[in-house]
Amino acid sequence: MRVIILLILFSIFSFSTLCAQSVESLKSQRTKSENEIKKLNTLIEEAKKNKNSTIQQINLYERKISETNNVINTLNKEVDNLNRDIDKNFNSINNYEIQREKLLEFYGKAIYEQWKVRNFENQFLYILASNSFDQAYRRFRYYKEMKYFTKNKIKEIQIINDSLKSLNERNRVLLDRKVSAKVEVSNMQRSLNEDKNREQTLLNNIKKNETSLRNKLNKEIANKKALDSKIKKLIEQQVKKSTQSSSTGQKVSQVDIQLANDFEGNKGKLPWPVDGGVIIEKFGTHTHPVLKNVQTNSSGIVISCKKDSQVKSIFKGTVVSIHFVSSSNNVVLIKHGNYFTLYVNLSEVYVKQGDSITTGQKLGKVAYSSEKGSTMELQIWKELTKLNPEFWLRN
Repeated sequence: MRVIILLILFSIFSFSTLCAQSVESLKSQRTKSENEIKKLNTLIEEAKKNKNSTIQQINLYERKISETNNVINTLNKEVDNLNRDIDKNFNSINNYEIQREKLLEFYGKAIYEQWKVRNFENQFLYILASNSFDQAYRRFRYYKEMKYFTKNKIKEIQIINDSLKSLNERNRVLLDRKVSAKVEVSNMQRSLNEDKNREQTLLNNIKKNETSLRNKLNKEIANKKALDSKIKKLIEQQVKKSTQSSSTGQKVSQVDIQLANDFEGNKGKLPWPVDGGVIIEKFGTHTHPVLKNVQTNSSGIVISCKKDSQVKSIFKGTVVSIHFVSSSNNVVLIKHGNYFTLYVNLSEVYVKQGDSITTGQKLGKVAYSSEKGSTMELQIWKELTKLNPEFWLRN
Protein backbone atom coordinates (compact mmCIF):
# COMPACT_ATOMS: atom_id res chain seq x y z
CA MET A 1 0.00 0.00 0.00
CA ARG A 2 2.82 2.42 0.83
CA VAL A 3 4.42 1.72 -2.51
CA ILE A 4 1.17 2.60 -4.30
CA ILE A 5 0.91 5.88 -2.40
CA LEU A 6 4.53 6.77 -3.19
CA LEU A 7 3.99 6.01 -6.87
CA ILE A 8 0.91 8.24 -6.97
CA LEU A 9 2.81 11.07 -5.25
CA PHE A 10 5.74 10.69 -7.65
CA SER A 11 3.48 10.75 -10.72
CA ILE A 12 1.77 13.91 -9.47
CA PHE A 13 5.10 15.65 -8.82
CA SER A 14 6.51 14.63 -12.23
CA PHE A 15 3.38 15.74 -14.05
CA SER A 16 3.29 19.08 -12.20
CA THR A 17 6.95 19.73 -13.10
CA LEU A 18 6.35 19.01 -16.80
CA CYS A 19 3.24 21.19 -16.84
CA ALA A 20 5.12 24.01 -15.12
CA GLN A 21 7.81 23.86 -17.81
CA SER A 22 5.20 23.90 -20.56
CA VAL A 23 3.26 26.76 -18.95
CA GLU A 24 6.46 28.82 -18.55
CA SER A 25 7.31 28.31 -22.22
CA LEU A 26 3.84 29.42 -23.33
CA LYS A 27 3.93 32.37 -20.92
CA SER A 28 7.25 33.50 -22.41
CA GLN A 29 5.80 33.36 -25.95
CA ARG A 30 2.70 35.27 -24.88
CA THR A 31 4.72 37.94 -23.07
CA LYS A 32 6.83 38.49 -26.18
CA SER A 33 3.73 38.99 -28.38
CA GLU A 34 2.08 41.23 -25.78
CA ASN A 35 5.18 43.45 -25.68
CA GLU A 36 5.12 43.68 -29.49
CA ILE A 37 1.44 44.68 -29.37
CA LYS A 38 2.24 47.48 -26.90
CA LYS A 39 4.91 48.86 -29.22
CA LEU A 40 2.58 48.53 -32.22
CA ASN A 41 -0.20 50.40 -30.42
CA THR A 42 2.21 53.30 -29.77
CA LEU A 43 3.26 53.39 -33.44
CA ILE A 44 -0.34 53.14 -34.65
CA GLU A 45 -1.40 56.10 -32.50
CA GLU A 46 1.55 58.08 -33.85
CA ALA A 47 0.66 57.14 -37.44
CA LYS A 48 -2.98 58.16 -37.01
CA LYS A 49 -1.87 61.77 -36.58
CA ASN A 50 -0.84 61.84 -40.23
CA LYS A 51 -3.63 61.60 -42.80
CA ASN A 52 -1.21 60.31 -45.46
CA SER A 53 -0.03 57.34 -43.39
CA THR A 54 -2.51 54.79 -44.74
CA ILE A 55 0.15 52.34 -45.94
CA GLN A 56 2.01 52.65 -42.65
CA GLN A 57 -1.15 51.99 -40.64
CA ILE A 58 -2.03 48.95 -42.77
CA ASN A 59 1.45 47.50 -42.22
CA LEU A 60 1.20 48.10 -38.48
CA TYR A 61 -2.31 46.63 -38.22
CA GLU A 62 -1.21 43.63 -40.27
CA ARG A 63 1.58 42.96 -37.77
CA LYS A 64 -0.65 43.63 -34.76
CA ILE A 65 -3.27 41.19 -36.05
CA SER A 66 -0.55 38.57 -36.44
CA GLU A 67 0.73 39.12 -32.89
CA THR A 68 -2.82 39.12 -31.48
CA ASN A 69 -3.45 35.77 -33.16
CA ASN A 70 -0.25 34.51 -31.54
CA VAL A 71 -1.53 35.58 -28.11
CA ILE A 72 -4.91 33.92 -28.72
CA ASN A 73 -3.29 30.69 -29.90
CA THR A 74 -0.96 30.68 -26.90
CA LEU A 75 -3.83 31.30 -24.48
CA ASN A 76 -5.81 28.46 -26.05
CA LYS A 77 -2.81 26.16 -25.62
CA GLU A 78 -2.58 27.26 -21.99
CA VAL A 79 -6.27 26.40 -21.53
CA ASP A 80 -5.65 22.96 -23.10
CA ASN A 81 -2.72 22.40 -20.73
CA LEU A 82 -4.83 23.50 -17.77
CA ASN A 83 -7.61 21.10 -18.81
CA ARG A 84 -5.14 18.22 -19.00
CA ASP A 85 -3.67 19.22 -15.63
CA ILE A 86 -7.13 19.42 -14.05
CA ASP A 87 -8.14 16.03 -15.51
CA LYS A 88 -4.93 14.45 -14.22
CA ASN A 89 -5.61 15.87 -10.78
CA PHE A 90 -9.17 14.51 -10.81
CA ASN A 91 -7.83 11.07 -11.77
CA SER A 92 -5.32 11.26 -8.92
CA ILE A 93 -8.07 12.36 -6.53
CA ASN A 94 -10.19 9.40 -7.63
CA ASN A 95 -7.26 7.00 -7.10
CA TYR A 96 -6.58 8.46 -3.68
CA GLU A 97 -10.22 8.12 -2.67
CA ILE A 98 -10.24 4.46 -3.74
CA GLN A 99 -7.08 3.80 -1.72
CA ARG A 100 -8.55 5.66 1.25
CA GLU A 101 -11.73 3.55 1.15
CA LYS A 102 -9.64 0.37 1.21
CA LEU A 103 -7.54 1.66 4.09
CA LEU A 104 -10.66 2.69 6.02
CA GLU A 105 -12.12 -0.75 5.46
CA PHE A 106 -8.93 -2.42 6.76
CA TYR A 107 -8.80 0.03 9.64
CA GLY A 108 -12.45 -0.64 10.54
CA LYS A 109 -11.89 -4.38 10.69
CA ALA A 110 -8.79 -3.93 12.82
CA ILE A 111 -10.63 -1.65 15.24
CA TYR A 112 -13.48 -4.17 15.50
CA GLU A 113 -11.04 -6.99 16.30
CA GLN A 114 -9.46 -4.86 18.99
CA TRP A 115 -12.88 -3.88 20.33
CA LYS A 116 -13.78 -7.53 20.88
CA VAL A 117 -10.92 -7.84 23.36
CA ARG A 118 -10.95 -4.20 24.31
CA ASN A 119 -9.66 -4.47 27.87
CA PHE A 120 -6.52 -6.01 29.33
CA GLU A 121 -8.46 -8.73 31.19
CA ASN A 122 -10.14 -10.03 28.03
CA GLN A 123 -6.84 -10.04 26.16
CA PHE A 124 -5.11 -11.84 29.06
CA LEU A 125 -7.85 -14.47 29.39
CA TYR A 126 -7.86 -15.03 25.63
CA ILE A 127 -4.11 -15.70 25.69
CA LEU A 128 -4.40 -18.00 28.75
CA ALA A 129 -7.12 -20.01 26.99
CA SER A 130 -4.59 -21.12 24.38
CA ASN A 131 -4.08 -24.86 23.90
CA SER A 132 -0.32 -24.52 23.80
CA PHE A 133 2.50 -22.13 24.50
CA ASP A 134 3.02 -21.66 20.75
CA GLN A 135 -0.62 -20.64 20.29
CA ALA A 136 -0.40 -18.28 23.26
CA TYR A 137 2.69 -16.63 21.76
CA ARG A 138 0.98 -16.24 18.39
CA ARG A 139 -2.05 -14.60 20.08
CA PHE A 140 0.25 -12.26 22.00
CA ARG A 141 2.07 -11.31 18.75
CA TYR A 142 -1.30 -10.82 17.03
CA TYR A 143 -2.43 -8.19 19.54
CA LYS A 144 0.92 -6.42 19.40
CA GLU A 145 1.01 -6.33 15.58
CA MET A 146 -2.67 -5.30 15.38
CA LYS A 147 -1.87 -2.19 17.43
CA TYR A 148 1.04 -1.35 15.13
CA PHE A 149 -1.13 -2.06 12.07
CA THR A 150 -3.94 0.28 13.14
CA LYS A 151 -1.48 3.01 14.09
CA ASN A 152 0.25 2.70 10.70
CA LYS A 153 -3.06 2.78 8.81
CA ILE A 154 -4.01 6.01 10.57
CA LYS A 155 -0.76 7.57 9.27
CA GLU A 156 -1.42 6.34 5.73
CA ILE A 157 -4.98 7.67 5.80
CA GLN A 158 -3.67 11.05 7.03
CA ILE A 159 -1.12 11.17 4.17
CA ILE A 160 -3.91 10.54 1.65
CA ASN A 161 -6.14 13.16 3.28
CA ASP A 162 -3.33 15.73 3.09
CA SER A 163 -2.69 14.84 -0.57
CA LEU A 164 -6.39 15.13 -1.39
CA LYS A 165 -6.52 18.54 0.27
CA SER A 166 -3.47 19.66 -1.73
CA LEU A 167 -4.88 18.33 -5.02
CA ASN A 168 -8.28 19.95 -4.46
CA GLU A 169 -6.63 23.27 -3.64
CA ARG A 170 -4.45 23.00 -6.76
CA ASN A 171 -7.49 22.28 -8.88
CA ARG A 172 -9.23 25.37 -7.52
CA VAL A 173 -6.20 27.45 -8.56
CA LEU A 174 -6.09 25.83 -12.01
CA LEU A 175 -9.81 26.37 -12.55
CA ASP A 176 -9.39 30.07 -11.65
CA ARG A 177 -6.53 30.32 -14.16
CA LYS A 178 -8.64 28.63 -16.80
CA VAL A 179 -11.51 31.09 -16.28
CA SER A 180 -9.07 34.05 -16.47
CA ALA A 181 -7.44 32.68 -19.63
CA LYS A 182 -10.83 32.19 -21.33
CA VAL A 183 -11.87 35.74 -20.41
CA GLU A 184 -8.59 37.02 -21.86
CA VAL A 185 -9.15 35.01 -25.06
CA SER A 186 -12.57 36.63 -25.39
CA ASN A 187 -11.09 40.12 -24.90
CA MET A 188 -8.27 39.49 -27.37
CA GLN A 189 -10.74 38.12 -29.93
CA ARG A 190 -12.83 41.27 -29.62
CA SER A 191 -9.71 43.43 -30.05
CA LEU A 192 -8.68 41.31 -33.06
CA ASN A 193 -12.04 41.82 -34.77
CA GLU A 194 -11.87 45.57 -34.17
CA ASP A 195 -8.38 45.76 -35.69
CA LYS A 196 -9.47 43.71 -38.69
CA ASN A 197 -12.35 46.10 -39.28
CA ARG A 198 -10.05 49.12 -39.03
CA GLU A 199 -7.56 47.53 -41.41
CA GLN A 200 -10.33 46.65 -43.87
CA THR A 201 -11.56 50.27 -43.83
CA LEU A 202 -8.04 51.47 -44.66
CA LEU A 203 -7.72 48.84 -47.40
CA ASN A 204 -11.02 49.87 -48.95
CA ASN A 205 -9.92 53.51 -49.03
CA ILE A 206 -6.51 52.86 -50.54
CA LYS A 207 -7.82 50.43 -53.15
CA LYS A 208 -9.69 53.34 -54.72
CA ASN A 209 -6.26 54.46 -55.96
CA GLU A 210 -4.95 50.97 -56.77
CA THR A 211 -3.39 52.06 -60.08
CA SER A 212 -1.32 54.74 -58.37
CA LEU A 213 -0.35 52.28 -55.63
CA ARG A 214 0.71 49.67 -58.19
CA ASN A 215 2.87 52.21 -60.01
CA LYS A 216 4.56 53.21 -56.75
CA LEU A 217 5.14 49.55 -55.90
CA ASN A 218 6.74 48.84 -59.29
CA LYS A 219 9.07 51.80 -58.75
CA GLU A 220 9.94 50.53 -55.24
CA ILE A 221 10.74 47.07 -56.59
CA ALA A 222 13.02 48.57 -59.25
CA ASN A 223 14.75 50.74 -56.63
CA LYS A 224 15.28 47.73 -54.35
CA LYS A 225 16.85 45.75 -57.19
CA ALA A 226 19.15 48.67 -58.01
CA LEU A 227 20.19 48.98 -54.34
CA ASP A 228 20.81 45.21 -54.09
CA SER A 229 22.97 45.32 -57.19
CA LYS A 230 24.99 48.25 -55.81
CA ILE A 231 25.51 46.58 -52.42
CA LYS A 232 26.47 43.31 -54.04
CA LYS A 233 29.20 45.06 -56.05
CA LEU A 234 30.52 46.82 -52.93
CA ILE A 235 30.67 43.51 -51.04
CA GLU A 236 32.34 41.79 -54.00
CA GLN A 237 35.06 44.45 -53.86
CA GLN A 238 35.57 43.87 -50.13
CA VAL A 239 35.70 40.09 -50.55
CA LYS A 240 38.21 40.49 -53.40
CA LYS A 241 40.41 42.71 -51.23
CA SER A 242 40.39 40.12 -48.46
CA THR A 243 41.35 37.26 -50.75
CA GLN A 244 44.15 39.30 -52.36
CA SER A 245 45.52 40.52 -49.02
CA SER A 246 48.67 38.84 -47.77
CA SER A 247 47.23 38.94 -44.27
CA THR A 248 44.06 36.88 -44.49
CA GLY A 249 43.60 36.33 -40.76
CA GLN A 250 40.93 38.51 -39.17
CA LYS A 251 40.90 39.58 -35.53
CA VAL A 252 38.00 38.09 -33.68
CA SER A 253 35.45 40.86 -33.01
CA GLN A 254 33.85 41.20 -29.59
CA VAL A 255 30.39 42.64 -29.01
CA ASP A 256 30.63 43.23 -25.27
CA ILE A 257 31.30 41.23 -22.10
CA GLN A 258 27.86 39.63 -22.32
CA LEU A 259 28.19 38.43 -25.87
CA ALA A 260 30.30 35.77 -27.52
CA ASN A 261 33.53 36.48 -29.37
CA ASP A 262 32.48 36.77 -32.97
CA PHE A 263 29.57 37.71 -35.17
CA GLU A 264 28.53 34.19 -36.03
CA GLY A 265 28.72 33.11 -32.41
CA ASN A 266 26.19 35.82 -31.52
CA LYS A 267 23.45 34.58 -33.82
CA GLY A 268 20.18 35.23 -32.03
CA LYS A 269 21.84 37.54 -29.49
CA LEU A 270 22.67 40.69 -31.50
CA PRO A 271 21.05 43.95 -30.33
CA TRP A 272 18.36 45.66 -32.39
CA PRO A 273 19.41 48.57 -34.63
CA VAL A 274 16.64 50.81 -33.19
CA ASP A 275 14.91 50.94 -29.82
CA GLY A 276 11.23 50.03 -29.61
CA GLY A 277 11.07 48.90 -33.22
CA VAL A 278 8.80 46.26 -34.73
CA ILE A 279 9.25 44.33 -37.96
CA ILE A 280 6.61 45.26 -40.53
CA GLU A 281 8.23 43.57 -43.54
CA LYS A 282 9.95 40.22 -43.19
CA PHE A 283 12.90 38.80 -45.08
CA GLY A 284 12.27 36.98 -48.35
CA THR A 285 9.21 36.67 -50.55
CA HIS A 286 5.78 37.55 -49.17
CA THR A 287 2.40 38.89 -50.22
CA HIS A 288 1.92 42.66 -50.46
CA PRO A 289 -0.33 43.90 -47.59
CA VAL A 290 -2.69 45.70 -50.00
CA LEU A 291 -2.23 44.10 -53.43
CA LYS A 292 -2.83 40.52 -52.36
CA ASN A 293 -2.08 39.12 -55.83
CA VAL A 294 1.40 40.69 -55.83
CA GLN A 295 4.49 39.01 -54.34
CA THR A 296 7.31 41.23 -53.10
CA ASN A 297 10.82 40.31 -52.06
CA SER A 298 12.87 41.84 -49.29
CA SER A 299 16.64 41.45 -48.89
CA GLY A 300 16.35 42.29 -45.21
CA ILE A 301 13.75 43.26 -42.61
CA VAL A 302 11.94 46.60 -42.52
CA ILE A 303 11.52 47.98 -39.00
CA SER A 304 8.98 50.61 -38.00
CA CYS A 305 9.97 52.83 -35.09
CA LYS A 306 9.28 56.16 -33.40
CA LYS A 307 10.05 59.39 -35.23
CA ASP A 308 13.69 60.55 -34.94
CA SER A 309 14.85 57.15 -33.65
CA GLN A 310 18.59 56.59 -33.64
CA VAL A 311 20.08 53.78 -35.74
CA LYS A 312 22.78 51.79 -33.94
CA SER A 313 25.30 49.27 -35.16
CA ILE A 314 24.37 45.72 -34.17
CA PHE A 315 28.01 44.62 -34.05
CA LYS A 316 31.56 45.86 -33.87
CA GLY A 317 33.14 46.49 -37.28
CA THR A 318 34.41 48.98 -39.86
CA VAL A 319 32.39 51.35 -42.06
CA VAL A 320 33.25 50.41 -45.65
CA SER A 321 30.68 52.49 -47.51
CA ILE A 322 28.18 55.34 -47.10
CA HIS A 323 25.95 56.20 -50.03
CA PHE A 324 22.96 58.41 -50.62
CA VAL A 325 20.24 56.76 -52.70
CA SER A 326 17.28 58.94 -53.68
CA SER A 327 14.77 56.16 -52.99
CA SER A 328 16.35 55.04 -49.70
CA ASN A 329 18.15 58.14 -48.37
CA ASN A 330 21.50 57.28 -46.74
CA VAL A 331 22.71 53.67 -46.54
CA VAL A 332 25.61 52.56 -44.35
CA LEU A 333 27.57 49.34 -44.99
CA ILE A 334 29.65 47.90 -42.12
CA LYS A 335 32.11 45.02 -42.39
CA HIS A 336 32.47 42.38 -39.63
CA GLY A 337 35.10 39.96 -40.91
CA ASN A 338 33.36 38.11 -43.74
CA TYR A 339 29.94 39.35 -42.58
CA PHE A 340 28.35 42.66 -43.59
CA THR A 341 25.44 44.64 -42.15
CA LEU A 342 23.55 47.25 -44.13
CA TYR A 343 21.46 50.05 -42.62
CA VAL A 344 19.02 51.61 -45.08
CA ASN A 345 16.98 54.85 -44.95
CA LEU A 346 18.93 57.18 -42.67
CA SER A 347 18.15 60.90 -42.85
CA GLU A 348 21.42 61.78 -41.08
CA VAL A 349 24.71 59.90 -40.74
CA TYR A 350 27.08 60.36 -37.80
CA VAL A 351 29.99 58.21 -39.04
CA LYS A 352 32.29 58.23 -42.06
CA GLN A 353 33.95 55.65 -44.26
CA GLY A 354 36.86 53.88 -42.53
CA ASP A 355 35.56 54.49 -38.99
CA SER A 356 35.88 51.65 -36.48
CA ILE A 357 32.47 51.03 -34.96
CA THR A 358 31.53 49.56 -31.61
CA THR A 359 28.39 47.58 -30.85
CA GLY A 360 25.51 49.92 -30.16
CA GLN A 361 27.29 52.98 -31.60
CA LYS A 362 24.93 55.48 -33.18
CA LEU A 363 25.20 55.55 -36.96
CA GLY A 364 22.52 58.12 -37.77
CA LYS A 365 18.84 58.97 -37.57
CA VAL A 366 15.94 57.12 -39.19
CA ALA A 367 14.36 58.99 -42.10
CA TYR A 368 10.67 59.86 -41.93
CA SER A 369 8.05 60.00 -44.69
CA SER A 370 4.41 60.99 -44.46
CA GLU A 371 3.32 57.75 -46.16
CA LYS A 372 5.43 55.18 -44.30
CA GLY A 373 6.41 56.98 -41.13
CA SER A 374 9.84 56.21 -39.62
CA THR A 375 11.18 52.97 -41.07
CA MET A 376 14.64 51.54 -41.63
CA GLU A 377 15.83 48.35 -43.29
CA LEU A 378 18.48 46.03 -41.90
CA GLN A 379 20.29 43.57 -44.15
CA ILE A 380 22.88 40.95 -43.19
CA TRP A 381 25.20 39.33 -45.72
CA LYS A 382 27.75 36.58 -45.36
CA GLU A 383 30.00 37.55 -48.25
CA LEU A 384 27.53 37.41 -51.19
CA THR A 385 24.80 35.42 -49.41
CA LYS A 386 21.83 37.29 -47.94
CA LEU A 387 20.75 36.16 -44.47
CA ASN A 388 17.53 36.64 -42.54
CA PRO A 389 18.31 39.32 -39.90
CA GLU A 390 15.39 38.20 -37.73
CA PHE A 391 17.30 35.03 -36.83
CA TRP A 392 20.30 37.07 -35.69
CA LEU A 393 18.64 39.63 -33.44
CA ARG A 394 17.71 39.11 -29.82
CA ASN A 395 14.18 37.90 -29.20
